Amino acid sequence: MKNSILILSNLIAAIIILLLALVVFLKGRRKKVNKLFSIFCVVVSAWLLFYSLAYRGRDVKIIELFFKIGYSSVILIPILTFHFVIVFLKKGNKILRYSLLLGYVISGIFIFLLLFTKSFIWGLSRYSWGFYPKAFPPVHILFLVYFNIYYISATLLLFFSFWRKRNISFLEKMRRSYVFLAWMVGSLGAIDFIPNYEIGHLYRCFPIGPFVMVPTYSIITYAIIKYHLMDIRIAITRAGIFLLVYLLIMFTPFWLASQFIHTSLWWFPILLMGILASLAPFIYNYLRKQAENILLAEQKRYQRALREFAQTLIFIKDTESLAKEVTSKIIAYLNLDFCAFYLKQD
Repeated sequence: MKNSILILSNLIAAIIILLLALVVFLKGRRKKVNKLFSIFCVVVSAWLLFYSLAYRGRDVKIIELFFKIGYSSVILIPILTFHFVIVFLKKGNKILRYSLLLGYVISGIFIFLLLFTKSFIWGLSRYSWGFYPKAFPPVHILFLVYFNIYYISATLLLFFSFWRKRNISFLEKMRRSYVFLAWMVGSLGAIDFIPNYEIGHLYRCFPIGPFVMVPTYSIITYAIIKYHLMDIRIAITRAGIFLLVYLLIMFTPFWLASQFIHTSLWWFPILLMGILASLAPFIYNYLRKQAENILLAEQKRYQRALREFAQTLIFIKDTESLAKEVTSKIIAYLNLDFCAFYLKQD
């Protein structure tokens, strides 16, 4: 059962990420950031696809080969992350360029050691959910150091590109915030390194790569192709409420089914699933509105005040008086330091 979940989840995730690559490429095939992200998606899809084939395999040698090909893509993830962030932020100083070149050289060395020697991966471990590559500690630990240096460096570059920055537009700040959020979600995939090592009870960790890669690359796709980004707080809130509602709806009937399957009330979980599925959109919309009312209370307050103020403008006939009244009210309602507008004289 667990093996089937891994086969399907990796395969489905690979297909979804390939589709995201296609969407981003078609939306801006001449843009460097779009092309690089599409290549990144193809690399990640190769990892997931070959892991899916490995989980499905029967011959140990074929399984190990598929894992090695898939792991080649994993080796490229940190340097591609670093490269993407540099291009995305339009940074090009010498230190970053040399660091990028060095990273590709190091990743090439690790890929060579992986494919042509046993000093990186030396066989397979077998768990309840299937086979998994076994790391050769000395070289693999060096790889983890390389992985963390480049991944964390990219994340920090991204974070400090929008944190307390006043010289970038609101849209660009939101776009960078979205990509930063995506890297935070993607970093959870590092849990998949644990089964490479047989460390007590920890080595039994179930691989979660496909479950975090899809949201990671979906968020980045949204950040690249959308020109009007949703407030990131609202996006996170909506996603959280959606997961809470639908996971509850999916989990509850299946849990009850295991309790009622051999009784005369076997039909109850099915009925409950139908009822919950019908109610889910209404529950989601209600919770979403309540959460957004809390998050956007301040914005709604001054929007309401501005609407009420706008109704009084028709009574002001003098242009100069109108300009003074509008600027003073906007400064008061929005808590601004300065406000001005220009009138074109005919």
